[in-house]
Amino acid sequence: NLFRISLLKKVDEKFSTLFNENLPQNTLTVIGFNEDWTVEQLKKYGWQTNKCNEQYGIGLALCLNLAGQQGYVITTETNYDPSHPGGDGAALLAHEFFHIVQSRLLKSTSGFPTKDGQSSGANGVPAWFLEGTAGFVGFSVASFALDSSYWDGRARMLSYAPPVESTNRNSIRDYEIRTCCGNDTPTYPYVIGQVATEYIVASIGFQAILDIWIDYEKTKNFELSFERITGISKEIFYEKFDEIRTKVGLPTITWKLDGLINKRITG
Repeated sequence: NLFRISLLKKVDEKFSTLFNENLPQNTLTVIGFNEDWTVEQLKKYGWQTNKCNEQYGIGLALCLNLAGQQGYVITTETNYDPSHPGGDGAALLAHEFFHIVQSRLLKSTSGFPTKDGQSSGANGVPAWFLEGTAGFVGFSVASFALDSSYWDGRARMLSYAPPVESTNRNSIRDYEIRTCCGNDTPTYPYVIGQVATEYIVASIGFQAILDIWIDYEKTKNFELSFERITGISKEIFYEKFDEIRTKVGLPTITWKLDGLINKRITG
């Protein structure tokens, strides 16, 4: 498993260099061959966790503490394939690392104020922005660290979603809410969020992504912070994004949320 570990170490080092100013001082990544050893090391450095076994791929499990610690347990070897950048787990490491950056920018170690469909969460962060920015950073940093190109694997990245008919076929506004305990409750925000992040970065640069998080920590209102940083309202952005979606690899809109139920548009 040494080759796979070397891939994760390269990405870990590259990410730490790129985002050094936005990481907690006690940031730690432990990569091991078995769960017991990994947990032991995490405890030794201050995180009293008892498990590190969330399966995120073939032969790859992880655990994450938004305070700055993460652990990986690798049990099978794999090669690096630029056209399949999620296969080895390197992009995942950078994705989860960026969640630590997000929590740092929000000055929080207890999760994210995501929109949940309730009035109390109306000013929260859309699920597409939370996961999409992490997805974009994950694949970007991994390709950079491993001497390949983000575009080499982009077609495959767009397929990393549940293989159901409604995937990516809603307006982006339908990917704001995450109600509970799953990646597609009620819609799957990762892929469309990553493409939306591409659009923002291509339009006004990556720093804007960080600035939205920084500003949100002050305003506690995503719509306000989004407009302050991008110069346009969230609703205008949604309209613009939905207009260009087919040009950036997404299907046309054929589904719509009805409350929390996703339904095909008919008529």
